[in-house]
Amino acid sequence: MPMRPGLVYYLLYKPVGVVSTASDPQGRPTVVDLVPGDPRVVPVGRLDADSEGLLVLSNDGDFINRVTHPSFGITKTYLARVAGSPGPKALKRLTSGVDLEDGPAAALSAKLVDTSGGESLIEVVMGEGRNREVRRLLAAVGHPVTALVRTAIGAVSDQHLEPGSWRPLTLSEVRHLFGEEREPADDPPDVIAIDGPGGVGKTTTARALAEALDRAHLDTGAMYRAATLAVLNAAVAVDDLMGVVAVVVDSDIGYEAGRTYLDGRDVTAETRTAEVEAAVSAVSAVPEVRERLVAEQRDWVIAHGPSVVEGRDIGTVVFARTPYKVFLTADPAVRAERRASDTEDRPTDAVAEDLARRDKWDSSRTASPLRPSEDAVVIDTTDLSVDEVLAKVRLALALGD
Repeated sequence: MPMRPGLVYYLLYKPVGVVSTASDPQGRPTVVDLVPGDPRVVPVGRLDADSEGLLVLSNDGDFINRVTHPSFGITKTYLARVAGSPGPKALKRLTSGVDLEDGPAAALSAKLVDTSGGESLIEVVMGEGRNREVRRLLAAVGHPVTALVRTAIGAVSDQHLEPGSWRPLTLSEVRHLFGEEREPADDPPDVIAIDGPGGVGKTTTARALAEALDRAHLDTGAMYRAATLAVLNAAVAVDDLMGVVAVVVDSDIGYEAGRTYLDGRDVTAETRTAEVEAAVSAVSAVPEVRERLVAEQRDWVIAHGPSVVEGRDIGTVVFARTPYKVFLTADPAVRAERRASDTEDRPTDAVAEDLARRDKWDSSRTASPLRPSEDAVVIDTTDLSVDEVLAKVRLALALGD
C-alpha cells in the first residue's frame, strides 16, 4: 500500500491541557496547533484534555474511518495512575465488564504494573474509545484515575516522543493500522552482513572479503550520506521531518564499484565532508528515510547477486535472516585515530567527539538502532591488521577460499 500523494499521517504526543479537536470555542490549544498546518489534518479519535500520550492525525478519510471504527479492532493501550492498590477482583471486573451510564464496558486486558505511596500503575488495553471510558471504568471499580497516558495505538508506539512533539508515521505503521501488514520477502541468498560503528574497519574488511570471495560489495552508509547530501543541497533543515522525507523520496541514490551516485552524478567526495558527517545521524534516524533506503538496499542485492553488505543494521533489519553476520568493534581511541587518518583535515580529538556523538545517536534512535544481532559474531579489531580481521571473519563464518 504506497502512500498516496497529498495524504499525511502524523503521530503526536499530546500534552495535558491540549484538546483533541481542530478548533476550540474556549480558545484552548488544540492538537492541530502542534503539527504542520498544510495540508489540513484532523485528529484520528480523541484523547481527553486531562490525559496525555499518543494520538494520530491525518487527512486520509479511509484511514480515519478504519482506525476509529470499533469493528476494525484497533486497540489502544494506556498506563493509568490510580488511587489505592487494585486487587485481583478489581482487575477481573475491568475485563469482565462494568455497567456505565452509556452501557456496559470492558477492557481487553488490565494488569497491575506497580504500587507505591498509596497509588498504583495499571496497564489497560481497550478495544473501543468512548468518551473518558478508561477513567470511568477505573472509577467504577473503586480506583479513580489521577493521571492517564496513552502509550500505544495498535502496535504503534514511540518512547522517544516528548509532549508536544510529533513525527510522520512510517509506511509499515500506516499499513499496520490499515490492517495490511505483510511478511517481509525472503532474504536474497548469500548475503554476508558486516555491522558496527564508524572507525572499526567495516569498509576495508567488507571490500577485501567481497574481493576474496568474488561477491558484490555494498556500503549502505554511503547511501545514507548521499541522502544527507541531497537534504543539504535542497536547503532543508534536518529537523524538518516531512521536508527530509520528501527530498529523499525524490532522490535517485546509487552505489556501484565503490562510488556513490546522487541523481546520476558521482558524489563520492562530496559525501565525505564535515557538513554531511555532522548531519547524517539526524537524517538516518528518520524512520521513513530508513524504510526507503532499506528497500533500495534489498533491491540492490537482488540485482547484484551474492554480496557483502556493510552498515549499522544489516544483520538486525535489512537482511535479518542471513546466517552470515559479523559485528565489528574497536577501542574508541583507535577508531578515532583511524577515522582521522582518513579525513586528514580534522584533529583526532574532534573526530573522537563526533564518533561518540554518532554512537549515542545511532544506538538510541527508534528506527533500527545500532546493536549487534543476537546471532552475530563479534570481533574486536583494535589490535588486528586487515588480514587478521579478514582471517577471523572467514574462520568465524566458516567461509572457504
